[in-house]
Amino acid sequence: MEQVGATEGAAGKHASPDGFRLDINALRALSVIAVVGFHFQIPGFAGGFVGVDVFLVITGYLMTRKVLTDLRLGRFSLWTFAMMRMRRIYPALAVAVAASIVIGWFVTLPGEYLKHLLQALSALAFVSNFAFNSDNGYFAMAAQTKPLLHTWSLSLEWQFYIWMPLVAWLVWRLASRTKSSFAAVTIALQIFAALSLAWCLWASQHDAMGSSFFSLRSRAWEPLAGGLIAAAEIRRRSGGIKTSWLESPIIALAGWALVAGCTVCPLPEARWPGALTILPIVGAAMIVAARQGAGEGSVLALSPIQRIGDWSYSIYLWHWPIWVFALSWLTVRGYDVGVAQKIIMVLASLGLSALSYRYIEQPVRTQREFWTPRRLLTTSGVSFAVLAGFVSLAFLNHGFPGRLPDYLLSAELARRTNTPRDECFRNANSTKKATETYCSFGSAPATGRPTAILWGIPLPTSISNRSRRLRSTTASTA
Repeated sequence: MEQVGATEGAAGKHASPDGFRLDINALRALSVIAVVGFHFQIPGFAGGFVGVDVFLVITGYLMTRKVLTDLRLGRFSLWTFAMMRMRRIYPALAVAVAASIVIGWFVTLPGEYLKHLLQALSALAFVSNFAFNSDNGYFAMAAQTKPLLHTWSLSLEWQFYIWMPLVAWLVWRLASRTKSSFAAVTIALQIFAALSLAWCLWASQHDAMGSSFFSLRSRAWEPLAGGLIAAAEIRRRSGGIKTSWLESPIIALAGWALVAGCTVCPLPEARWPGALTILPIVGAAMIVAARQGAGEGSVLALSPIQRIGDWSYSIYLWHWPIWVFALSWLTVRGYDVGVAQKIIMVLASLGLSALSYRYIEQPVRTQREFWTPRRLLTTSGVSFAVLAGFVSLAFLNHGFPGRLPDYLLSAELARRTNTPRDECFRNANSTKKATETYCSFGSAPATGRPTAILWGIPLPTSISNRSRRLRSTTASTA
């Protein structure tokens, strides 16, 4: 479903059952505020990472409603659906990725820059959740050094956009002869949701590497929770029932309280998603199902709230790279990240998001005569090909070390050169048959005795992984 701006006439759009939802747009605003507060380490947002779960419920509701409605009307097309999501997601993402590559040229060392370029390719191919999961080991780079780490959730969303419509379309076609296609699709979605939830609960207790955090298999039940609400609404209306007992102010208030409580409370990140993830999912589902607070005079319809909801996707895209690059710049120069610096980062995120929404998101979505599917695909394909060529050139040139100041070149050379000594290490050229229990590295002092000792215990893999893994969230692109 194409999102429109929250203007003074937005409440009028809400008059139709499938019109613009001011309450959902307000839920986007709350979630993205929680995300930014959590990532910028602002007090009061200890559980802000639950935004990803809330946003998945929203996108699952809107996209499943779109697919099921079009199937019932006989107008569903996988191609049309894919182009709708492409138009919504890709242009703003491509610009944000390109900007991070340009900034990285000036502030990133060659080794990290090469990794950043590969991560940029994976983000534009919507497979970054797999890429970052594979870079989740003991020696993985810290989250605060990965400007595009937050794109993992966009990749997960896109993967949901692939398989959910495909499954719904196939089941609809197979069940069409029995005249119960809608019921068959609903049952199929329920089965997938139950299997995903079961896997999520199992993985939260047995997945020491934390791979389930990035996996659609462990998170599919979250958008499907919203999807099943959409299916229930469509079935109810087709049966002539206009309202449900869930459409109550009490249900809505309870949902808002639950989501807000999860955002404020310090929920355990180490086992996320898991059993506690059910709480924000239920809260978001209650808000969506209640359909309350959409009137012109309601708090949710206030212009600042609706505007942040409109900008939520762009806010998400820009805030994390701003945090990573600014944190790196401030840390290198010995500055503390205080209140003033965080305020500047928040304002920069809002400013860039407003520009992105006005000059990238809206034109591509509204100027359909210019941005035809063919032109959109051509532009996206050329952009990806140019990036792939640049990445290849960067690898051939070892990350372009010539762009660095002279005083950093020696450090870069040392990074690329293996240790020439093998007192304590073995390699392909070593003559040692086995490592020594104790060894001395370097030249012995005049006394013949070591002057220093290094003593440590390796961290368990699971603890190391948790300390490096970003608990990120995604703004709804629906």
